[in-house]
Parts: sequence; C-alpha cells; structure tokens
Amino acid sequence: MFTLTPHQLQGLEARADDAFVETLRAFLAQEYPAFLPRFPMAVQVQLTRGMLERAEAAGAQTQQSIGQWCLLMLVMGPNLGRDPAVRAWLASTGASADERIRALDHLLSEADWARIDAHREDLPLLTPMALDDADLPTRTQAALPMVLWEHEQRADDRQLAQEACTAASRLGLEGLADAPLALALAQTLYGSALSSRPAWLTALQDTRQSARSRLEMLRARIMLDHGRWA
Repeated sequence: MFTLTPHQLQGLEARADDAFVETLRAFLAQEYPAFLPRFPMAVQVQLTRGMLERAEAAGAQTQQSIGQWCLLMLVMGPNLGRDPAVRAWLASTGASADERIRALDHLLSEADWARIDAHREDLPLLTPMALDDADLPTRTQAALPMVLWEHEQRADDRQLAQEACTAASRLGLEGLADAPLALALAQTLYGSALSSRPAWLTALQDTRQSARSRLEMLRARIMLDHGRWA
C-alpha cells in the first residue's frame, strides 16, 4: 500500500494551493485589468494571496464564491467587508456563507452600494489583514514595496510613509487612507520634477475641490504618466 509522508502531503497541498492562486490571479486579471496587470508577476501573485485571505475570512470556501468576493473587492472596494449591511448579511442564517456571498450583489440596495463606494479604500488590496487596525503610517509603509517594486534603493520606507502622511494632512487629504500612498508614489516617481510645480500639482493643492476628487486626479495622473496603478 502506497502511503504519503506528512512532508509529501504538505508538498501536494502547497502545489494545489499554488495552482488555485494562479487560477484566481488569471481570472481577476482578465475580469478587472485595471489592477493586477499593472504589477509584475511576482507582485500579482502576492496581491492575489492577500485577496484570497480576505475572501476566506469573509466565509468564502468554493472557487466561485472566492472569485466573486475578490471581484467585488476590486470593483466596489476591498474594504466592503466592513460595511454594516455587508456584515449583517454575511452573519445572517438560513444559507451557507458561500451562498450569501454569491447573492450579495443582488440583495444589497443601490443606497448600500453607493455608501460602500463612497467609503472605498484601496489600501487593503496591498496590505495583510493583520494590519487593518494599525496606524496609517504603518499600513502605508507595508504597501510601499508593492507599488515601488523596482526602487530597491529608495529611502527608508518608514520615513517615506511618515512624510507622506504629513503631506496628506497639509493638503487636506487626511481623511483618505489611500492618500499617503499615492503621495509617496508620486514623490518617488517624479522626484526633482516636482520642483518645477507642474499644473497637476497646483490642482492637487486647490482646496476648492473635494479631497476625494483631488486624490483621484493624482492617481489618474500617475496612471497616465507612468502606466501604473496608484
């Protein structure tokens, strides 16, 4: 009788896990090309594992419900699991967690989805769940290697994150968790070019516009100039 050793079993489980992560990564890259394809493959895999962790924490167990939860994270917001209506539905009884996740997009109201979109934070896509309740400089620091993968010789990440949080506050963006990361990314990618005060930088400082619209303008500028997610 053929018997696998514990070590061999672990190897098989790891290969099966790797295969599913790759299946999930390919699915999400095809369905939502604005995110994963903007990163090198090694980072895509790491980000996919992070989304898988969050899907499983929400109760997803089947490939279908895992894929749907991850896609909802990308389309509606990776922090949707913290919304009161989503949490209430996932905690309800009468159906399995997988069934509740699959029905989620049909059961929430337009007002629910509008609220989720208004409170969207993309930072959880780049950081582990263990840091969800950490302070913003710590979360920003953890995300920096994901978006600055090619800048191995950059300055201290902690200092860069702290300075970006200070800049966000100075610009009136302190209520937006994604702002410090975008500012840190801009500082690194544009560097000395910022001293010439391009028009978009002046617009970023225009407090007559809402904080969210100014942040989205900055992220769009980075996407246009550098072809990467911010």
